[in-house]
Amino acid sequence: MTCTRKGTGIISQFSTKNADVWSVRYDQGNQPGSWKAYWLPYDQDFKHLVVLEDEADVMFTPTMDGCSFGFSDHGGGTFSASHGNLQTAQGRIDEAGLRQGMRMHATTLHKSQYMNVPGTDAVKVTLVGVRNGKKWRFFYQQYIDQMGAFTLLKVAQVKR
Repeated sequence: MTCTRKGTGIISQFSTKNADVWSVRYDQGNQPGSWKAYWLPYDQDFKHLVVLEDEADVMFTPTMDGCSFGFSDHGGGTFSASHGNLQTAQGRIDEAGLRQGMRMHATTLHKSQYMNVPGTDAVKVTLVGVRNGKKWRFFYQQYIDQMGAFTLLKVAQVKR
C-alpha cells in the first residue's frame, strides 16, 4: 500500500499549519479497501486543532504519554479535535494549563485519566476517531510499553 499526504487547513493555538490527511491506497490503483485518514500531530508546548468533516473517515494521534485530547460537536457533521502538550518550567506535564487550554471542548481526555495505572509510569494511549455519517466517535487504547514489549490494558470510548 502507498500513503500520500493531502493538506488541508489546521488551526493551532499560535499559527495556521497544514493538517495531514492521508490517502492509503493499494499499489495497483484505487481498489476497494483504500481509505483516507486525518492525522492530528504532536508538538511540545503546542496545541493543534483540526476541523473534522467528511474528507476522511478516521483520525489518528501519535502516542500520548502526558498530552491532552479534546473534541466538540459543532452540528451538521462538523467536529473539532485538539491534541495538546504543555510543560512547566521544570519539564513536567502542566495538566492544569492543558485543562485551561482545552476548555473550549465539550469532551476531554487528560493524563490523570489515562496514566492512572498503579506501579508504572510507562502507560501510553493512542487515540483514533471514527466517522459514521455525520457523527465522529473517539476511542483510545491504553497500553504499557516496556521497551518494545506492549501490553494492552483497555480500549475505551472518550466520553463526557
